[in-house]
This record gives sequence, structure tokens and C-alpha cells, in this order.
Amino acid sequence: FNGRRNGWPLNAILTPDLEVLHVTTYIPPTFNYGTDGLDTLLDKYVNIFNDKKELEKLISKNKKSILKKDIFIVKNTKNIEQQYIDEMSKVYDNGFKGFFKRPRFPHAANLELLYDIYDLTKNKLAIKMVYEPLTAMAKGGIYDQIEGAFYRYSVQPDWMIPHFEKMLYTTAELVPLYARAYNDTKDELYKKVVVESLDQIEKRFMKNGLFYSASDADSNGKEGEYFIYKFDEAFNVLLSNGYTKDEAEYNLEYMDITSIGNFEEDLSNPHFNNNFEEDTKPKNINKTIKILKNMRKDKEYPFIDKKVITSWNAMMIKAYLIAGVIDTKYAKKGLSYLDKLLKKLYTDEKLYHFYIEGYAIKDEALLEDHAFLIDTLLYAYTINYDEKYLKLAKKLTKKSLKKFYKNKTWYLSDNILKSKANFNDRYYTSALGQMFENLITIANYNYDMELLYKTKKMIQNYKNQILSDISNHSSGIKSILRIEKGDIILKSNKNNLQQYKKNIQNIKYPFLYTKKENEKDFLACDESTCFGYSLEFNKIEKMINKHIID
Repeated sequence: FNGRRNGWPLNAILTPDLEVLHVTTYIPPTFNYGTDGLDTLLDKYVNIFNDKKELEKLISKNKKSILKKDIFIVKNTKNIEQQYIDEMSKVYDNGFKGFFKRPRFPHAANLELLYDIYDLTKNKLAIKMVYEPLTAMAKGGIYDQIEGAFYRYSVQPDWMIPHFEKMLYTTAELVPLYARAYNDTKDELYKKVVVESLDQIEKRFMKNGLFYSASDADSNGKEGEYFIYKFDEAFNVLLSNGYTKDEAEYNLEYMDITSIGNFEEDLSNPHFNNNFEEDTKPKNINKTIKILKNMRKDKEYPFIDKKVITSWNAMMIKAYLIAGVIDTKYAKKGLSYLDKLLKKLYTDEKLYHFYIEGYAIKDEALLEDHAFLIDTLLYAYTINYDEKYLKLAKKLTKKSLKKFYKNKTWYLSDNILKSKANFNDRYYTSALGQMFENLITIANYNYDMELLYKTKKMIQNYKNQILSDISNHSSGIKSILRIEKGDIILKSNKNNLQQYKKNIQNIKYPFLYTKKENEKDFLACDESTCFGYSLEFNKIEKMINKHIID
């Protein structure tokens, strides 16, 4: 409510009636260097709480701030793809290959939209700003080079040293991008990231088909202690495994594990050294990585937060479904995990926010739980065309409109805090942007003209807010683009759709969806009519490509 973007951790001081008194990020335990600590802040607000006039004055002030009407400058959506490319190029780092400065987040939503724009326009700058960061991260320290999966962010622009916390949503949003990039380029590095990441998530975060939410950065009170190496220790272990001194030094230098270290003191976080060319990669580097992995067995893995959060699980499950382009086993696992998530957190037709083993499930789902679960259900439907997923997606969409959309405004929850939803995609995709996409998909799947009209009106009402910060509102921009360019729904019977699945995936139009119908031929439809049909896939493919160009 303070008009600023708040990070993690987020702290709020409330009255027993949940009136907001103060919101901020990290609060130190004690007052220090002119900064309030918990000791001084709590004293301050206890005094205010005991003074009824001061309390009412502060609550009234904060309510006005929370409920004030947002005003955004009117902007146009003309050539929105180029606008977006221009904005992203302004914040793109051509040296270290990433967006914005420090701390450097992966910005998966930005990468996804740039990829979509490339498929629409073939703009080379757009795809450059996708593949370069994907490659840099895959070789960098933000990726766990020894076990797989991504850390939350890099503390510096060079991707070398991360904050060693692993969040489920980070890997969940990046895996689909790497799978998509591998499908298009056949670059083995991208495939390696997908396979290693999913294996690591299963090993560390999964239990009974559900995924824990995060792991800490530190163990034994030390930042990154589990993940980092001392040169002398690693060097001696390699020697004991039959390496010569030169081989050991060369392999460790390749991983940037050095005597001076790249982290704190003489400690190093492994990443592929940028001074090495691909053809100078040590021949036994994979063996080296296995040895380094084995060295971690004597260390304590960081604390794992065992909350099973609906939204983050849905995101991770979708990553498995999308990774089916690399190996169908991932899609099969994804469907199994989805069914388990629904069994645990969707009961008596009510969706819940999270689950902790041994505790009763109490908290009802938020907007983001609905948004990301609906998205995953819609994608799951296209894996095996099981109508139960599409039906549930429609049901949850209807509930979402009722619970979170009030007086032409979307809220993050339907409780008394009345927190407005926004389009900020900095940490992970905006729930509101995702919900807009869901509404478009549901409307076009069912030729629901009333819902489509309502969604278009919503997007129009939010347009200036979306355009107020183009580089941080990627999912909102995508919803504008979908309305402008139009969806294409390819319909046919289940056998046809599954037989030509890879061919369909290779049609480079980001807003192409498939739906099962009891038809012998293929039907290609837009939001208002079916513009082509044929018994032969190659003919319908030509009709779709012509429609896209026209």
C-alpha cells in the first residue's frame, strides 16, 4: 500500500482486527545506524495502538492509500511487439546476458514473451535476448552445476554468485523455456538443464507426488555452505581418484574452483569458466562433476520448507507436462502429479492454498492458486484430451470471477485485506496476467462470446496499467497481444491430434491451441468462425500458416 515494490521477506504490523499499520521488507532485531528494529518499531506501534485518536488517524490514512484509485497515463498498443522489444533492449546487458542490474533474476516471463514475439515476427533481437540469457544461466552460477535446478537470483549481473535459496517456482518457470529452446535448436545444453533440474526437484522437493516450496540458502549458519568448495579439498579428492595434478587443476579451473575463490574467502561456487571455449572443455568433466557431487554427501543439505503450495505445484507440474517434448515420461509424471495435487488440495469442490503434512488444511486458495492451476489444467487437457481437466478449468474460472473480481477490480484474495492484483512479473508470472490468459483460452475453447467480450473489456480497462511498466508486465502484454492477434483452435478427433502432435508443436504461432472434437477431418478456427478444414494435416497446416500471414 506504500506505492513501492516490496521484496522478501515481507513484514506487516496489523491490529487484532487486521487493520494495516505498517508494511516493509526486512526488519533487523534491534535499532541500528538510524534504522528501526523490531524493538523500536513494536514499541512505537504499541503506543499508537493505545492512543485511540492516533490509531484511527493512522488506519484512515493507510486505508486511503490502499483504496486510492490508480491513475495511469493513456498509451496506445500500436506495434506492441516492437514497443516491448525496444523496452527490453534498454534494460538488456549485452555483456553478461541478462535483464536489469542487481540482483539479477531470471525474468522467465520476459523470456517467454520475447520467444512468443520472435515466433510472431522473426525479430532476431528478440530471440537473441532469449537464447543468450538461457545459455548464460545454464553455464553460470545461478544454476546448480553439480546437482541441477536453479537458485533464486544472482547477486551480481555476471550470474556467478547466487543467493543460494532454491524456490520451486524459479525452476518451474525456467524448465519450459529450456524445453522449448531445445525443441527448436536441439542444443544439448538446454536438454541437460531440463533433465538435471527435474531429477533434482524430484530428489529434494518431492514427496508422494507433491512438491515442497523452497530450500534455504544456508546450512550450519553459513550462506551456500552445502554448495561451495575449497580448492585444496577438491584438488586432493581428484588426485585420490586418479587425476594427475595438471588434470585436476585444469578441471577445477574450468569449473572456476580456484585457490583464491570466487565467493567468500577462498570458497568457490562452481560454474563454467567464461575464459574457456567449448572445444577446450576437459574430456573428463562429467566424471569431475560426479566426484564433486559425491563430496556433498558429507554436508548437511539446507532446510527445506515443506509447505505444498497449490500455485507453485501447478507451475512445476506444467513444467513436467511441457518437458514431454524431450521425453514423454515427463508428461506422464506430470499428469500423475496433477491428479495427486487435486486429490489433496481440491476437496468438496473447494480449492485450498497450501498443505503441510500433519496439519489440517484451512486456508482457502488465492487468486494465484486458481490462475496457475487453471493454466495447468488447460495444458494437461492437451496431453491426453481428458475432458475432466477442461471441465474443472471452466469451473474454477467461474469461481475465480465470483471470488476475486469485484467492482471491475481483481483482488489477490477475497478476504478483508482487499489487496489489489497487479501485473508485476519480476519474481514470477503475475497471477492476474495468467488469469487473463485463462479467460481468453476458456472463452475460445467454448465459443463463449459473452466471456470473450467481458475479458476484452477487462483487458481494455487495465490496458494503461499494463502499459505503464512494459518491461515488468510481460504477462499483461501477452494478453493484449492475444486479443490483437487472435487465437487459433485446431480441432479434430483424439487420434488425429495425438498422431500429429509434434507437427502441431512445430507450427510457430504462439497462440495455437488444440481441442478434441468428434470429427474425421481437421478444423482450424479463430474466435468467430472455422476458416479451414481438411482430412489431410499438411493441407490444414498450410491453411493455418496462410491465416497467420493474412
